[in-house]
Amino acid sequence: MNEIHRKRWHDRPWPYLAFSFVVAAVLAEFEFGWLEILHEWQTLAAGLIALYAAVLAVRKVSDQIKQTEKLHEDTRVRKYKAARAVMPLALARICTYATQSKDYAKQFNRVGRDAGPKKPQIPKMPDDVIVAFRDIVEFSDGDVADAVTDFISEIQVQSARLEDVDSNMVGAKDLAIADAAALYVDAAKFFSYARKETEILPKRPTREEIILQLTHWGFDDKSHAAILRNVPLG
Repeated sequence: MNEIHRKRWHDRPWPYLAFSFVVAAVLAEFEFGWLEILHEWQTLAAGLIALYAAVLAVRKVSDQIKQTEKLHEDTRVRKYKAARAVMPLALARICTYATQSKDYAKQFNRVGRDAGPKKPQIPKMPDDVIVAFRDIVEFSDGDVADAVTDFISEIQVQSARLEDVDSNMVGAKDLAIADAAALYVDAAKFFSYARKETEILPKRPTREEIILQLTHWGFDDKSHAAILRNVPLG
């Protein structure tokens, strides 16, 4: 049998060589195909590792941002609590300032001439009061900031009108007294919120509340009708 195979090999070697070539080609293709697949998996693995590293980096940055935001929020809350703690003192000084403004305007007659022997000094709002309310606006949320901003605007308008008392502007004194009463009532209504007795922000003073304060100061509708006419209707 072996002799027969050897004879066939020697007589017709080309089929065997062709078969060997095919087998070698298949084996080579099989080997290099796996190498190519392995190379592709290595590339994919490297990409996945890079993507995972990027995700970790993004998560770390996100955690840092959240931590920074939390620290910022904690700082804001502490500063707001500190500003609110001194708010009653600032309101008390505003009430004092409003009373002084009323007394100042009361010393002038309706055309603005000095009625006394010595010209009085115009009251000035203490700077630290404005700073206290500025801190409330800076460190509070939207509703509180808006309410305090309106209150600060009222103080500015009242202060500007008080300057007109020492002038020849007709009705400046009556308007200044009405403004002082409105400012006093507005400040008084803020006390409950400032003392943390309630979280409900006060509403703006009504005409009835302002007139009641003027009556408490001694300005009735009979002898001081001009002052009451300067009280806003709203």
